[in-house]
Amino acid sequence: GSFGKVMLVQKKGAGGKPEGPLMAMKTLRKAALIKRNQLAHTQTERSILQNIQHPFLVNLRFAFQTTDKLYMVLEYMSGGELFHWLKAHKRFSEPRARLYCAEMGLAIAEPHEHDVVYGARTPEYLAPEILENKGHGKAVDWWSMGTLLFEMMAGLPPFYDTNFQRMYKK
Repeated sequence: GSFGKVMLVQKKGAGGKPEGPLMAMKTLRKAALIKRNQLAHTQTERSILQNIQHPFLVNLRFAFQTTDKLYMVLEYMSGGELFHWLKAHKRFSEPRARLYCAEMGLAIAEPHEHDVVYGARTPEYLAPEILENKGHGKAVDWWSMGTLLFEMMAGLPPFYDTNFQRMYKK
């Protein structure tokens, strides 16, 4: 991202030889977080990742910091991002979309058990409550998942428009 990056890492053992599992290390510059008023958001992200463990969520292994940077070492999930594959294939078969949706449903339900709501912030997936600034609850995550399922099957989100204002109105 604009103020951080993710690298594939592995612990060095005796003699500098790699050992143990591959992990993803997210590096965030403190100055950029402060400038963009993202420090509290990042602390919340760490807390959630540290306290919620689930097979369909990326799990935090450990975190540390230096004077200038924050580091979160996360479980490495091979296969790449869902959006990468969706962009490459445009749409998925029904069995593939069903599998991904089932996994997402389980992944969403776990944070909800801890009263954690994600609430998508990308325009195509915003629930009406968020658009209307009426306050929101867990339902917004199910709305976003339904929107994503539609996109996986049809190739575009259900209310997509190149003009954000028209899309929001839809």
